[in-house]
Amino acid sequence: MLLNTFQLNWEVGGTNIYPGRLTKGAANTLWAQAYMYRQNWAQAVQKCNAVIGSGQYSLATNFTDIWKDGLNGVGKNGVESIFEEQSYVGPNQTPWKGTQFGTSQNVRQGGATNAWNLGWGWNVPTQKLVTAWDNNDPRKASTVLFSGQYDGGSATGGYGATLPIYAPGSALDQPFWNKKVYSDPQMRQFTGQIFGSGGADWINHRILRYADVILMLAEASNELGDGATAATNLEKIRNRASGNLGAGRSIVPPIAYVNQAQMRTAIKNERRWEFAMEGYRFFDLVRWGDAITELGSLGYTNRCRFYPIPQQAINISGGVLVQNPEW
Repeated sequence: MLLNTFQLNWEVGGTNIYPGRLTKGAANTLWAQAYMYRQNWAQAVQKCNAVIGSGQYSLATNFTDIWKDGLNGVGKNGVESIFEEQSYVGPNQTPWKGTQFGTSQNVRQGGATNAWNLGWGWNVPTQKLVTAWDNNDPRKASTVLFSGQYDGGSATGGYGATLPIYAPGSALDQPFWNKKVYSDPQMRQFTGQIFGSGGADWINHRILRYADVILMLAEASNELGDGATAATNLEKIRNRASGNLGAGRSIVPPIAYVNQAQMRTAIKNERRWEFAMEGYRFFDLVRWGDAITELGSLGYTNRCRFYPIPQQAINISGGVLVQNPEW
């Protein structure tokens, strides 16, 4: 029955018979993101409110549930999902309608044993992220998988396993891994994708989710001087992160509005924790003008804020297209 539910969710998405298809909600979310990059705060607020006002989305009750990809498919196309790339791998990899999004980021183990060789080991958490993140924030344990430690069990998105110990030059290649794509052992057995190049090809890529709309609304409202709306929407994310403990909590506590600069910093930090390992961080740093400070030591220069326009496209345009600065 669990398998049938999983297949139904993938094939028809519950009430959505076209899962993965771009919707008006996805278009408005992308539009809001574009306005954020241009610092067109009023238009960003309008698009965020259009998504919220549609009533089609809500925050998942539990942060960890967003990433679940077991046989019951509970995390796929959930209430928080605005747009996600669809993946499915059947018994013994038949049919195969998967992607390598999950496999590319799963735990990679070299050496003689394949027990933890679940993927390619890309996109791993940095020591900087792990050190800066408060251990009392439950999202940390649901985002970072630690070599040599217990995976936390189901409460944090784990499966009751203990990872091999990491040491430089050991069989395990990294001290930390992206837990948001941590592959379910039941699914490994069901699909036959147990080791290496195919280890989690059934995992959907969550591209746009409702939490981003809430935090974009908070940020844009703050830049427009509406501190009350900024604080209210920031609190929605922080309260969910705490496990919905309410206003009097000490875990991921509420942040009251003091001034625009203080709230701006709080929202920046919140995006770092909420979207860790999801691909937002680089682009957020660029649009905030913080990339040189945060990434300069890693080789980032201002030139990297734009992609180059292909010279062939410039030639075809007859000079209408102008190359981006510093290219």
